[in-house]
Amino acid sequence: MPNALHLFTLGTIPVYANIWFALILGFLAMNQPGPGYSLAVVAAWSVSLLVHEFGHALVARRYGLQPQILLHGIGGLCFHEPISSDRKNAFIIAAGPGLEIAFGLLILALQKVVESAAPEMIYQAVDANRVMITPFGYLLEMTVYLSIIWGLINLIPLHPLDGGQLFRLFMRRKQRPAQAERTTHIVSIAFAVGGAAWGLSVNAWFVVIMALFLAYTNFEALNALGMANPALRKKKNEFADALVGDAEKAFADGDWYEAARLAHQVRDQANTPEKVQGRAFEIIVLANVELEYWDEAAGFVDHAPDTPAIRAARPKIEAGLEKQKAEGW
Repeated sequence: MPNALHLFTLGTIPVYANIWFALILGFLAMNQPGPGYSLAVVAAWSVSLLVHEFGHALVARRYGLQPQILLHGIGGLCFHEPISSDRKNAFIIAAGPGLEIAFGLLILALQKVVESAAPEMIYQAVDANRVMITPFGYLLEMTVYLSIIWGLINLIPLHPLDGGQLFRLFMRRKQRPAQAERTTHIVSIAFAVGGAAWGLSVNAWFVVIMALFLAYTNFEALNALGMANPALRKKKNEFADALVGDAEKAFADGDWYEAARLAHQVRDQANTPEKVQGRAFEIIVLANVELEYWDEAAGFVDHAPDTPAIRAARPKIEAGLEKQKAEGW
């Protein structure tokens, strides 16, 4: 991975970090009362973040997508190969904050046990009137805070946070791709502005800066959907036409996985002609019928055009869903 240092590989999942991650850790370490507390906050931040990214990566690896993790700035990214299923994509996205919150609850339970059995490990007396937290206690406290609180914040429907990505997937089930993108960014801007207002009310300037930055990125993404440049719009449409042509060829060759994957890429292209989008939805539905992925087929069939092939697929999908239900899937 360019401009990043390889830290280690766990199983088959490599982990990298860039200079911005090191600078953030250095800044956090410098603002602590002593070396032990500096090590505690660096460890808590790093471990909580790694647990989050490995939540994404382990599910992606389960689907054979060859994930890689990059630690950067105040967060991380899990890169993996494209996936053709929104359902699987949702599992990958949700696994990050899900595992992080579960880890935080586990550390919270450990913290309570230690406080009860050996409180001197958590607190130390400064003098007759003052007690302060130990570096080990601080490590537990920060790990709980970062894992649970930031895990929950990540579920806010604010793109590109995990919650925003899940909201985007949900809206793409309900609306056409371009409209779903607009809805996602509009809702994200509303949450970001609300977060900035809350940050101002409590003098949390870090929250204000991050919220305004996210509001700006979503505003820029919303503007980009307008595609005001005719030459750019033409180039984008030509790309979508080529993709749907490749998807049709893969479908004709019986490569259902590849057909669905390519058609999903077409679906992700905003502002492509409705006919091209409709053909992409049709391929997605028919490929999933061939694969007997009934949930996926059912999720997209209402977006597909009312062609003879789709009309023939509907009873198959209904029968497949009934069979799954009867078998307890």
